Amino acid sequence: MVRGDLFTSEAPRFNTAIINPPYRKIRSDSPTRLLLQSAGIETSNLYAGFVALVTRLLDKGGELVAITPRSFCSGPYFKPFREDFLKAMSLHRLRVFESRSAAFSGDAVLQENIIIHAVKGASKLKRVIISSSSGEHGGAVSERTVDFGEVVSPDDAEQFIHLPAGDQHEQARRAVQQLSTSLPEFGWSVSTGGSRIAGQRNFSVSSRGARPRCRFGPASAPAADHNGNDVTKPSVPDMLWACVA
Repeated sequence: MVRGDLFTSEAPRFNTAIINPPYRKIRSDSPTRLLLQSAGIETSNLYAGFVALVTRLLDKGGELVAITPRSFCSGPYFKPFREDFLKAMSLHRLRVFESRSAAFSGDAVLQENIIIHAVKGASKLKRVIISSSSGEHGGAVSERTVDFGEVVSPDDAEQFIHLPAGDQHEQARRAVQQLSTSLPEFGWSVSTGGSRIAGQRNFSVSSRGARPRCRFGPASAPAADHNGNDVTKPSVPDMLWACVA
């Protein structure tokens, strides 16, 4: 329907879509990936493919509410999807869940989820509402309204979608924006895998040698820098500055 092949009927149009699409990685050589590419959609996960297809089937002014993983908000693999989505849709609301397990606790699913509310073809809003909760039934909800530029920076070629749900998130974002050197320029790489730091909480910094070094220590061990100063519970911005300043 989306491709508009010669022998297909005219695609139906919708003014509202509420979806919880399936989550699954798509191999680059899979039939699913090729089908999505034939519709002009480039993505590495099935949920993003569903969102992109639904976006194309919405009428102008049509509203989309989707609960998906938040992985599309950053990273190079989702850049084509972000560009496509942000060009077609106007973000109105974003809901962030603090817990990875609460939203789908009945299915024992561990996933960082987000709920998106966006409108197709509408003028881009200057302000976006971001709310957050644990995801537990009846849990407290906090809400704040931020400038759209704090969610998607107009100067960001990657079109990352930031989720400043609280003051600490916003402080971290601003700290990163002020950094003049990237991690690869220091000869560092980053891994998002959790198994290597499972159970670790403490953090310490050493400036001995040519470059500063950061260390995560076991949760039961005290953390201190080489001068003996306690750095057990630094804030996120402090951690960023300590590692790269």
